[in-house]
Formats: sequence, C-alpha cells, structure tokens
Amino acid sequence: MAFNQPNLFSEDQDDLFGAAPAQSAYQVNPQHIRNRFIEFLDLMQKAEVWPWDEGHVETLKELTWPYLFAKMPDQAEAVAWKAKIEAEATRLDVASKKAA
Repeated sequence: MAFNQPNLFSEDQDDLFGAAPAQSAYQVNPQHIRNRFIEFLDLMQKAEVWPWDEGHVETLKELTWPYLFAKMPDQAEAVAWKAKIEAEATRLDVASKKAA
C-alpha cells in the first residue's frame, strides 16, 4: 500500500524570530567603560607590583582591555586610555620582575 504524504518538516517555513536586527541590541555605555578604566588605573597606580595574579594579568592584557578599547565610541579617547594603561602595565611588569 503506497501513501503519498506531504513533507512533515516543510523546507519553506518562515524564520520564527524574524530578521536579525541591523545592529547589536545592546549598546555599551561609554561612561561604564571609563569607570572601569578609572578603577584599573587607580589600583595599578597604588600598587608597587601587580595587584592581580599572573593569569588575571594575562587575561586583562589579552582580552579585557582590548575589548574595552574597541567598544569606546571615540577612538581618540580609547587611544589615550590605552596609553595610560600600558604605561602603568609596563611599570608594574618591571617592578614585578625586580621583586621576584
């Protein structure tokens, strides 16, 4: 007995969630990024050696700071923050090596 059944999983089904938004739904507030940089710099400037363990410092350098720099809408401001952070990081790298 042969039955001709329609396709149960139609291939021409519309997207259930609609089209993707043109831009990210979440926009980072630049003041939140500035606040984080202020916190980082404050801790770094008060410290004689790195205030975080080596793994945390590596994560900050490789992931956190580049992400925050990229999210700043004003790239000139991002470059200024980057220079301040890198200057303190260099100072702490030297101080931490001397202390070890």
